[in-house]
Amino acid sequence: MTNRFLLTMDYMMRRCPIYFLMAIGLPLAAFTQTQQKIILPAPDPGTILQNNSAGIEIINNTGTARLLGYMATEKAGNDYVAIEAPVDKQHWLSGLATDAATVLNQKGSTGLFIINDLSAGIANGNGYIRLKGRLYESPAGADQYRLTHIIDSFMTGNIPGLTGIPDLFRSLITATAVAPGNPINTAGSGINKTGIIAKEQEQYTFLHMAHYNTGIYQSYDGFKNRKPSYEQFYLSVDTASKSVQINAVNPSDNALIPLTDVWGIAIDDELYIYQNRQLHAAEPVGNVLILSRFIDPATRKNNGKFWRETIGKRLSPPYNNPFNNINTLKTAQYRSKNITGEVIKMDADQGRPEL
Repeated sequence: MTNRFLLTMDYMMRRCPIYFLMAIGLPLAAFTQTQQKIILPAPDPGTILQNNSAGIEIINNTGTARLLGYMATEKAGNDYVAIEAPVDKQHWLSGLATDAATVLNQKGSTGLFIINDLSAGIANGNGYIRLKGRLYESPAGADQYRLTHIIDSFMTGNIPGLTGIPDLFRSLITATAVAPGNPINTAGSGINKTGIIAKEQEQYTFLHMAHYNTGIYQSYDGFKNRKPSYEQFYLSVDTASKSVQINAVNPSDNALIPLTDVWGIAIDDELYIYQNRQLHAAEPVGNVLILSRFIDPATRKNNGKFWRETIGKRLSPPYNNPFNNINTLKTAQYRSKNITGEVIKMDADQGRPEL
């Protein structure tokens, strides 16, 4: 028979009368976790572009210098394998943008490609990439940019493993420059490079809020606007299946409302994504929300204290590691492409799971 544990009202009120559940301080490093690395090959050093006079300039807004993605988890444990560029992403991608630079030069323009998110990995045996960003163009010799292309594209190759990933990035960057876009020679002035970069960074400042309002967020828009659907909640934990039921507390009569449509919860300034009846610690890095289990323990901010106290301690057997591979989040129909993969992050615009 399934053993269920329901936190009692007495427990909740003793711990915190406002939101009922409160994490008790635990050691931040109660387990070991190591990161292995796979370094992708470098392009010809002579092709690494230094500035936009060569036709296109890449701006890395992803929040990490070299990280491209992660390999899927293959065994139980805490360790994971990161995929990295051989140099910083800005220059590595510039070395893959020579064909795009040629296209822009032929159009008499220069480009400013803002990369807000990217991923690389292996799905269904072959390499894949995702590239999200905006391409701004300016008449050659000017510093007056206009937005010409918005891209959020996913591409898979037919080469097993990671070998084909650099060429996938090269193809996608080139395809963006070739695709018809908004005109750059329109009435009115454009925006200079400094203004463009500031504008792009400003749109994701909500991710880096100093404080998360405690409560249940039934939608991502609610999280973006710092408006939880319910401020009080009550969790039940199935100690056998490890599933979590989130119940809202009706503010008018304190009745419990079982919920299924929950995007996430926040408590004690820790954010948790709710997927497949599981809570996954997450935190902002650059312009995305990354599941905390993939972040270097030395720099991780969300160490899952709430999860350990309210869930981990009551599992059978108990354990205090929210980042163990047992908590891996998988998707079987990524972007309706019949692609199975491991969720790494949540998209900053839609709040949806991403590889």
